[in-house]
Amino acid sequence: MSTFLFKSTELKTDSTRVQECLDALKYKGTIKTWNLAAPGGEPVLSVETLEISSEELKHLIRGCGIDVEFAGIKTSD
Repeated sequence: MSTFLFKSTELKTDSTRVQECLDALKYKGTIKTWNLAAPGGEPVLSVETLEISSEELKHLIRGCGIDVEFAGIKTSD
């Protein structure tokens, strides 16, 4: 299981579209959970997955019209 972190100014300005996109991916089983937080004012999207890579996930999110940049990975057992 991996948790991927993404950053984008769009995450703060268009949170409804972000929510719709990620809820749809969760419903399809593509992702397990997601969270949008703004530590220090900068929005960070964290997405927990089981089998999808960060590049595949970035492509899917961008397919929803949300321009995100990969910011890091947090792995767990």
